[in-house]
Amino acid sequence: MTLTLLDDAQTIASHESFAITTSLRWQPDRSLLDSHPHALPLRYHQARLLASARTFKLDPLRSVLSGEAGIEHLQLHVTKHTSQLQATPHKLTLNCRADGTIDIVSSPALPPLYSFLLSAGPPPPPSAVEAMIYVAPHTTCASPFTIHKTIHRPMYNAVRMVTGIAAAPPTSEEVLLYNEKDQVTEASLSTVYFWRNAQWVTPASSCGGNHGASRMLALEQAWCVEDVIMRKDVRVDEVVAMSNGVRGFWFAVVKQLLQDST
Repeated sequence: MTLTLLDDAQTIASHESFAITTSLRWQPDRSLLDSHPHALPLRYHQARLLASARTFKLDPLRSVLSGEAGIEHLQLHVTKHTSQLQATPHKLTLNCRADGTIDIVSSPALPPLYSFLLSAGPPPPPSAVEAMIYVAPHTTCASPFTIHKTIHRPMYNAVRMVTGIAAAPPTSEEVLLYNEKDQVTEASLSTVYFWRNAQWVTPASSCGGNHGASRMLALEQAWCVEDVIMRKDVRVDEVVAMSNGVRGFWFAVVKQLLQDST
């Protein structure tokens, strides 16, 4: 399935307040240029932002973010912002606008925080997993706003609200999304991975889920493969892996399948 930029999406993206975004974990005395367990290298966030800028035709922003100069530009903004922060882990959200400006919003990164190191092997038993994930009670249609992270997020806010987890951190409770073809796409704040045929599988890019930075890491390191996962094949009490650019990688158990209200 090839998704194109729809007219209404182009209208939203052309508004001066529109921004593409990515969130990362910053830890004092830890470089965002190197690989280590405590943060995802900045190049994954750069790649994500460039892909989004290309889709939404934000050419001035693409110029600012491209190449080694783009990495240095992002690093400069992060360094300037974090120089005022307390020496504890923080979540940084980079909001990047069409004219090339970058705003950073930060907040303390509260525990639990997990490693970005990946280890192959089956998931733990459900009894060993505290986090829960529910299946959404309705579809979330695939669009450029599900593939790319932007400040336009009504579809995510709505499904988190209707599932009753609006205020929950993803490491506690999450909701599993699926598209109009009943293909699983992602979780509301996280990438999801299923243990299938003795390997980890993340929903295929063609299904319309978010192309997150932690997902890029998992695919690049061949920790997982892409494939189509149908909603009907998600099992109660199965353990799935989850990830995002702030929390790292963790496990959650499917505790309840909510009935489709459509």
